[in-house]
Amino acid sequence: MKYPITEMSDPFEGAEVGEYSFLAKTKDEAELFADFVVSKKGKPRLARYVGKAGRSNPGFYVFYKGYVEQSDWLKFKRDKKSTAMSLEVAKDPCWDGYEMIGMKKKGKKDVPNCVKASVEDLFHNRNFIDDKPAYKSREKIVKMSPAIFRKLAKPLALHQIQDDKISSIDYAVSNNVKLESIPILLFQMDGNGGAKITGHEGRHRSFYLEQMGHKYIPVRLIGNIRWSQQDDPDNFDYIEDWPTYLEAETTSTRVKFPVSREDSNKPYSATKVLSSKLTQALVAKLKQRASAGSVALDILLLTRLLEKAREGVKTDADLHLLLESIIAAQELNNGPLTMSNYDTIVTKHEKLKAENPSLTKSDL
Repeated sequence: MKYPITEMSDPFEGAEVGEYSFLAKTKDEAELFADFVVSKKGKPRLARYVGKAGRSNPGFYVFYKGYVEQSDWLKFKRDKKSTAMSLEVAKDPCWDGYEMIGMKKKGKKDVPNCVKASVEDLFHNRNFIDDKPAYKSREKIVKMSPAIFRKLAKPLALHQIQDDKISSIDYAVSNNVKLESIPILLFQMDGNGGAKITGHEGRHRSFYLEQMGHKYIPVRLIGNIRWSQQDDPDNFDYIEDWPTYLEAETTSTRVKFPVSREDSNKPYSATKVLSSKLTQALVAKLKQRASAGSVALDILLLTRLLEKAREGVKTDADLHLLLESIIAAQELNNGPLTMSNYDTIVTKHEKLKAENPSLTKSDL
């Protein structure tokens, strides 16, 4: 994925508009990044940032022009570290994000067996992750794909990614320092059968872990549900109407609520990953429908459906869901669809929208 490390909307003295800057906390890190830019873009300009009113990021900036690949930069660091470690006969022979589990045969030689570290092992509070929710706790840790996490939190545009944050995470992981905190989503029940995100923390960690290849991350879900009290209707804190969706903090994006009532008091290790698998299954079905036959509608129903599309269908993805609802109704009907089928079509449409809240035009 390509993006500028930091676009200098407020250029430093001597910098040119359109340049980018990489902030390093140490001179060694700055020089390493400068070597990387040289290998990709030619000689960069290395400058020391010594402080400015209203800012508190002293360190070393590397100024350069153009985009760089974040994944290439992390690989460059990893390879450099791997080379240096091999020269020192390092104790840990594995790349960042991998750990040595014994030895294995490679031909006639015994070599380290490097396996990918689990995402949970990167966090400090490992024991807490595995626990069931505490008695009457409003906090539960769930598994969520990094992409879904960022959809629910405030969107993180590529130009907003702060390389100093990415670098600090990479430094910790590279040096086997446990990450202290798990990404967080705060929510409140909305009174309409769902819940809405009201705060977040951890977007850069989710981005970094996704770049490392992790399919899910642990997320602390904190809101007005007492998780341990949802298995008995007689409990004072039992919630009658369990939320069906979780709406994003700053957009209208919705996903299926990540915890069912049955799983509310289960330990983290037993939770399922909240991802877009259901959406992907529907996308495949919709693409298959594109080459399907035809449907038959009477004029009255066609007119009413066109009115519904004009009034209530806001996106191309929503229009595809309406089409799927019409086709589903046709499959259950021997002849042309009439107004008697309208309620069935609308009900199916609303159900598909609730099950696939994160479906977008780009998915189709």
